[in-house]
Amino acid sequence: MVQLNGIGSRRRFVSVLAAATLAAVGGCHDAKSSHFPLVPGWRFEYRLHLDTEGTGAETSKSASVNLAPMSLDGIQATPRLFQDGRILYYADDGTGIRAVAFRKPGEDATPAAPGQYILKYPLQAGTRWRAPSRTVLLTQRFLYSKALPITISIDLDYAIARLDDAVQVPAGHFTNCIKVTGTGHTTVTTSDNQRTLDVDIEVVEWYAPGIGLVKSSRTERAGEERAGNAHLVSELEYVGMPSWFD
Repeated sequence: MVQLNGIGSRRRFVSVLAAATLAAVGGCHDAKSSHFPLVPGWRFEYRLHLDTEGTGAETSKSASVNLAPMSLDGIQATPRLFQDGRILYYADDGTGIRAVAFRKPGEDATPAAPGQYILKYPLQAGTRWRAPSRTVLLTQRFLYSKALPITISIDLDYAIARLDDAVQVPAGHFTNCIKVTGTGHTTVTTSDNQRTLDVDIEVVEWYAPGIGLVKSSRTERAGEERAGNAHLVSELEYVGMPSWFD
């Protein structure tokens, strides 16, 4: 069944997506993890442009900073603190970079779903993996009330498409980027049993060496206008790295 979650504002709604899709940056600089370094102290700011069918477009920003590495249930993880107080924990487990846990303000850390990889090794064209996800852009719109987000669980099939893409974003021009694509499809019935939704998600992400995620694009469709088919583009606007004197 489709679930409706009452999130207070559209801006906060976009922030939720940022936490779910933006890679944590910061760390080691070995060959494998250079496209998703885990170094504490790095600060990243992204510009988000959301275009929703039926309601138009809006622009917002998301900021986050890497904290000092810590042990989390025996796993060495790098926490990333987002501007709304949420923390996502990332680790390199030797098979890839994955999210291992998340924490909401005032709560304990909760383990992430198994297989929540951001990048899977080997970092070469053709590497594939599947990771659990959910819709974060689709909305149920009512005539006389605010739209509510539609939450649908869906697995995404990811693949490394290229190793040499060039990307231009507000933070600069980045070359030798890893391009990752992800797609998912599912069919669900609404809670009132009145409609069937064919849900599709398409994701494209670019990771620059030594920097991490520099751009992402996410499209969600449900086959009908009132489900709020939407497209979100996130671009790196600023990266602040700790100096030698910090």
